[in-house]
Amino acid sequence: MTDERTNPENESELPAIPKQPPQQQQDSLSKPAEEADATDAPSSPGAENQQQQSQQNQSQQNQFQQQQQQFLALPGMPAQFQSLFDPPQPDFLGKYRPAANVYDEVFDSSHNLRPAWQKLASELSNIGPGEMEHRWKQIRRMVHQHGIAYSAYGDPSVRSQHLQLDPLPHLMTGDEWSQIESALQQRTELLNLMLADLYGPRKLLTDGVLPPDILFNHPHYHLPFHDLPTPGGKHLHFYAAEIIRSPNGNWWVKADRSGSPGGSGFTLESRIAISRAFPNAYRNCNVQRLAPYFIALRENLRSLAKTNQDNPRIAILTSGPRSSRYFEDSFLARYLGFTLVETKDLVVRSGRVMLKTLAGLLPIDVIFRRRQSNSLDPLELGGAAPGIPGFLQVIREGKVVVVNAPGSGLVESPIFMAFMPRICQALMQTELKIPGVATWWGGDPQALQLMLDRIDEIHLLPAYRERTLPGQLPNADNSNAPKFMKPESMTREERISLLRKSPEVWVGQERVARSSSAVWENGNLVSGHISMRMFLTNSKSGSHALPGGLVWVGSAPYESNRNPFGGGGTKDVWVLSDKPVEPTSLLKLPVDQVQLVRSVEFLPSRIADNLCWLGRYLERADALSRLLRAIATRLTGETDPAETVELPTLIRALALSGQIDSGYAIEKLADNLPSLEASLARNALNHSEPNSLSSQVRRIVKLAGSVRDRLSDDAWRIVQEMSNSVNNTDPENCDLVDLLDTIEGLVVGLAAFSGFVSECMTRTHAFSFLNIGRRLEHSMQIVNLIKNCLAQQADISPELLEATLEVSESGLTYRSRYYENLTLPAVLDLLLADESNPRSLAYQLYKLSTNLKSLPTGTEDAIPADRRLASEAIESVQTFDIVKSRSAGNSTARAELIGVLANVENLLSEISSEISNRFFVHSGPAHRLIVASENEHDNLSSFDG
Repeated sequence: MTDERTNPENESELPAIPKQPPQQQQDSLSKPAEEADATDAPSSPGAENQQQQSQQNQSQQNQFQQQQQQFLALPGMPAQFQSLFDPPQPDFLGKYRPAANVYDEVFDSSHNLRPAWQKLASELSNIGPGEMEHRWKQIRRMVHQHGIAYSAYGDPSVRSQHLQLDPLPHLMTGDEWSQIESALQQRTELLNLMLADLYGPRKLLTDGVLPPDILFNHPHYHLPFHDLPTPGGKHLHFYAAEIIRSPNGNWWVKADRSGSPGGSGFTLESRIAISRAFPNAYRNCNVQRLAPYFIALRENLRSLAKTNQDNPRIAILTSGPRSSRYFEDSFLARYLGFTLVETKDLVVRSGRVMLKTLAGLLPIDVIFRRRQSNSLDPLELGGAAPGIPGFLQVIREGKVVVVNAPGSGLVESPIFMAFMPRICQALMQTELKIPGVATWWGGDPQALQLMLDRIDEIHLLPAYRERTLPGQLPNADNSNAPKFMKPESMTREERISLLRKSPEVWVGQERVARSSSAVWENGNLVSGHISMRMFLTNSKSGSHALPGGLVWVGSAPYESNRNPFGGGGTKDVWVLSDKPVEPTSLLKLPVDQVQLVRSVEFLPSRIADNLCWLGRYLERADALSRLLRAIATRLTGETDPAETVELPTLIRALALSGQIDSGYAIEKLADNLPSLEASLARNALNHSEPNSLSSQVRRIVKLAGSVRDRLSDDAWRIVQEMSNSVNNTDPENCDLVDLLDTIEGLVVGLAAFSGFVSECMTRTHAFSFLNIGRRLEHSMQIVNLIKNCLAQQADISPELLEATLEVSESGLTYRSRYYENLTLPAVLDLLLADESNPRSLAYQLYKLSTNLKSLPTGTEDAIPADRRLASEAIESVQTFDIVKSRSAGNSTARAELIGVLANVENLLSEISSEISNRFFVHSGPAHRLIVASENEHDNLSSFDG
C-alpha cells in the first residue's frame, strides 16, 4: 500500500504540506469509502421485478436523505429536531454522534453501523445506560483490585495512574486485521534487516540511503553492540507499532517500538476485564483469542536457549518496583511462568550470568529484556544506572541469550521515520504495506524550510528517542528553550527559535486527525480519538501477531500524547472471526509433556529478603494498630480518661515506640502539648513520619509490590484494601472515631493476609522467609509490650493487665481459663511461655525455629548459627520462673524478667543478622563512581518502550 503523503525517496522532491489551515488540510483528504452491499444478477423475471422495486425504494430513500440534509442545513435548525431524521439505530448506540471531518470507527458517512459493529450492537441492544454504568463500575473495580497501574508500587498517587479502561471495545474485522498483520510482519523484517546493516556493513550509509550523521550522532548507538550475536539471526523477537487511522480510512504507522516494547501485559489484562463484563457478547462475536500469541512468545524464548535446552532457566529482566512498567513485568512473569529478576539479582561468574538464590548462584540461559539497553553493562556502556558488569561479554561468548538484542532500540527514534520508504526500497526492493506518517528531518535544508513554513501544522519531536526530561535534548545546546517544556507547550516563536538553533535534533511529523470512536463517559456515549498499539513476536517458525492490541483514547484529534496513563483512556481490541473460535489456554499442555514436580523453588535472594521484611512490617503494623486502638477506645469511652488508670502506661508504651512526642508520657510536660486526642490521629496517619502507622502500611505496599510475582491476586487485593483504609482517611480532618474506623479496617486486612499465608501459600522457601519475618517481628513486639507495660511497673493494676491482654489479642483465651481473675503470673505465663497460645512469645520462637530448619543448610555439618540462637531464645523463656513474679513489688523478680526480655531481644537481633549474612549476601558491596538520584533509575523505563 502506498500513500502520496509519505516521504518520497528523492530528497529533492520533498512534498509540501498544502498551504491552508489545518482543518482545511484534513477536509481536503478523500472521504471514507461508502459501505455498499453487492447484489447478485437477477435470474428470473420475478427477481428482476424485485430488483426494480428495490432500486425504486433506494431512489426514494436517497431523495429523502437529500431533502433531510437540505432541511438540516437551513439556518436556525433546532438541534432537538435532528434526531428525528437520523436513520434508526440500536437503542444503545443511537445517541452517539461521531466527530466531524474524521473517520469514525462505529458509523460510516451515512451514519450506518459498520459491519464489524452489527453483531455487537445487537448484543448490546438490550443494555441501557444504567446497566452499562453498572458494568463500567465492575470493570473499574477489577482494575483497582488487580492493581493494573502504570506507576511504581508504593507510590501514593498510584490510584490516579490506574488503567482507564473503556467498556466498549474497538472492533476489527478479520480481513482488516489480516492486512495489518501482513504489514507488521513486513515492518519487523525490515527493521531486522536495518539493524543488521547498521550494526554490520552499514551499506545504508555508504550507498547514500541514510546520512552518516544520523547514525553517528545517535545517543544510543554504541560500538559494543556491533559484535553481539543475534539469537536465531534476528535482532527483534518482539516488536510493537503504534498505528493511527487517517480521515480517508487508511492505517498509518506513527511510531515503532523495537527496544523493549511494552503494553502486551496491559492488553491481556484489558481483555480479561472486558470479557468478564460482557461474557455473552464476547462469545457470540467470535473474538479471536490472545493466548496463541503468548504461547508462541513462550515457546520462542524456550527455543532460543543454547544451554540446558530441555529445561532452560528463563528470566524476565525488569527495571524494578520503582519502574512504572513493573506491574506489567510482574504480570508477564506470573503468566508465562518465568523468574522476574532485577540487575541486583544477577552477577557474572565463570563466564555465565548467575542468579543469586538461596541455594547459591545458578546460571541463566535466556533473558527476556524489559530494561533499556544502555543500562545493561556499566563496564562497557558507562552510565549512572546500575547494571551487570561483564554482561555484554557473556552475550558475545554465547553463554546467555538476550532478547530483544541489546541495541535494538536504535531504530525506534523518530528520525528514521523520515527515511523509511527509501530504506524499504533499498533493503527489500518493495514498498511499505502500511506507510508511515509523513516525517521530515530538520538536518535536511529543504525539509527544514518546509518545517519552518508549516510550524503550526506539524508536531515537533526530538529526532532521537531519549530517556530525558522534556526540554532536555541530546547533542544540542538547549539553553534558550524553556526548561522542562514540551514543544507543544511553547509559543510559535519559541518553536521556530528552537528549530533554527539545532535543526539536526528535531523532526517534524504531520498532524493527522485520528479516527473517532464511541467512548463511555459520565453515563453517555461521547466521541474520543484513538491510536492503537499492535504487537508481534518473531521466531524461527515465523511471525505471530497478537490478534488484538491496546487502543489509546484522547479527547483531541491531533493529540500527540501516547501515554494512556497521563490522560485519556484505553480500549480492548476485538478481532472478529467469521466462525466460532476454539478456546486456547496457555496452561494446556499435552499429557506426555506434563511432569509431576514437588521440588523446592529457586528463590532469588532479593525476593527472600523482601518477603522477610514484608512479614516484619505486617506484624509491626498489627501491633501498632492494636495499641492505638486500645488508647483511642479509652479516650472515647464512657469513663473519664483522667480516671482510666491503665491509660498513662499505654501512652508511655506508644511514646517509647516513637509514635507520639515523649512529653505525652510525662504529666507535667503533657499539659504544654496539644491535646492527645487532636494529635493522635494526625500522627498515626502522617506518612511523612517514618514510624507512623501510615508509613508502615506504605512500606507493606511497596514490599508486596516488589514480590508481586510471588503473590496471588487475592493476596494483592488484601494489600490494596489495607492501603485504601489508611490512604482514604484525611489526617487533618480525622477525629478519634474516624481513626478507630480506619484501624478496624486495617486490623481485619492484616488478619486476612495472615489467613492467606497460613491457608494458601505453598510451603516453599518463600513461605518460610515470609514467616521468619513475621515471627521475628511478632516476638520483638511481645517483648516490647511486656517490658513497657508489665516489667517496669511496681504497681500493676487489673485494668493494666486487661489492657495488655487486649493489645496482645489474648483476652478471650485468658478469660476462658481464669474467668475474671486477673493475676500477673497467669498473664505472663499466657504471653511468655504458653506454646499453645498463637500470640505468645514461646509460640513465635518455636515457629521461628521450625521455619529456620526448612531453609537450605549447604554442605557444612555444623548447625547454622541462626538455629542455635533460636534454641537459646526458647530455652531462655522456658527456664524463667514465672512463679517468682507473683508479687508485683518483688524487685528481684522484675529484674529477672527484664533480663530475660533483654536476652531474647538481643538473640532476635543476632538471628536477623545471621539470616542476612547467610542468605542475602553473595558478594562484597558494589562501589560506583557516579551516584544517581533516586529517580534517575526510573527514567530509564518508559511505557512507550
